[in-house]
Amino acid sequence: MLNNLTVHSEKRQLRTIHHLVFLSVAFDVVKPFWLISHHLPPASHLKSIPALLVIIFFLFLLNSITTIRINTPLLFYCGVTLLSIVFAYNTGMSRRFILPTLFLLITVTTISTAFDSYIHIQKLFLTFIIAASIVAALGILGNGRIIWHPSLDNEDAFGPFMCITFGMSLFLVHIEGTRLTRICSKVLLVASVVGLILSFARGAFLSFLLVLAFILFQTRRKLRFISLTILLAVFCLITADHFFPNSLFWREMGTIFSENLESGTGRDRVVLWGRAWHIFKDNPIVGVGPRNFGLILPKYLTAEFYRGYHAYGRATHNIFFQIISEGGLLTLVAFLLLLKGYFSLKPSVEKLVSSVNDVSNPGRYRPLSQDDLPLYVQANNMRRFTQSLYAGMIAYLANGFFYDIFYTGWFWCLLYTNMSMHNLTKGLQAELNCLRGDVDPSLQPVDSTTFQGD
Repeated sequence: MLNNLTVHSEKRQLRTIHHLVFLSVAFDVVKPFWLISHHLPPASHLKSIPALLVIIFFLFLLNSITTIRINTPLLFYCGVTLLSIVFAYNTGMSRRFILPTLFLLITVTTISTAFDSYIHIQKLFLTFIIAASIVAALGILGNGRIIWHPSLDNEDAFGPFMCITFGMSLFLVHIEGTRLTRICSKVLLVASVVGLILSFARGAFLSFLLVLAFILFQTRRKLRFISLTILLAVFCLITADHFFPNSLFWREMGTIFSENLESGTGRDRVVLWGRAWHIFKDNPIVGVGPRNFGLILPKYLTAEFYRGYHAYGRATHNIFFQIISEGGLLTLVAFLLLLKGYFSLKPSVEKLVSSVNDVSNPGRYRPLSQDDLPLYVQANNMRRFTQSLYAGMIAYLANGFFYDIFYTGWFWCLLYTNMSMHNLTKGLQAELNCLRGDVDPSLQPVDSTTFQGD
């Protein structure tokens, strides 16, 4: 009796963790307390509520879980970030990243540990899709930006975010067994295209084209996707003509290929990236510290050049140059290790789908919970989730080549969802190996709380 009460208490605490994490994800994307404080400045202290949520769900985790999953590359990244803060050019600026770095480690660790079933992953995606739809609607109402949002208050951030959500939602519109996710994904897909055009951001539009090329390359239904792309092009033409008459939008996008490196944005990027490389060469191990590029930049410009150039406080407008200049070689290695782990998900999921197909009758294996889906449906949906995450990361990296988006938090949102998928895939694969007889069930028993035969 006592054991049953203990198990029930642990399950209740885990449900609490899940609900708190869903709230935290939604707050991190929408930033509602920034909206409140924008219209009611005395309420600015409410901005600390998301951080308080992180602390609460981590305390619940410590109280309910005996084994905690810690991702080694992430731990390495957080460690070198803290080291970079210690040796920063301006420690006052970099100290602001101490708590966010610790909260990042806590959030990813909690989600990786507590989100270990298909239904958790599905709800995590749904939470993000709904939150992103709200943000897209607010940005459209704000003509391509959200003035009170700390990350999306300018077109050069809102456009990249719309590009990321477009790539993700395109794969989620075909998710099986959850009508709400499909509907929200379709809404977000349309809103993302409208928001992208309203942002008037050339780099985001170029990244959007790259995402389309990536999807075309990996999709198995190329003719169907080409037909969809044609419809999408017609929709873009109509939307762009509505918001920007006289082909203003397309003339602006045309300058992507006509602008040279001697003037305008092209010249600006060459200067910033060149100086970032010199800063890296002078500080190769841990860089100059988070957000210190703009503080040290004037030292790397001649007096004659500096007089006609606004340098202080600038960003690199390229996450890769930002990483090497502000975080050095150690941060670059940590970032690449995280990406390596991220892009290793697809082979694992494909192996899982193949294993499901090898089972003589995968449709008869159902989770004990009546709310969950048959195994083969879960496996197919996990393939779509993986494609969604891949498209989102490709969009993030492509936009990162042009924009200052490294500190927005979008990378980490993609990362912790990916890590949860990794853990779930490994667990399901181990159980399927037992079902197929690949291993001795007495040595690796199937978890009786996961599957049952009809």
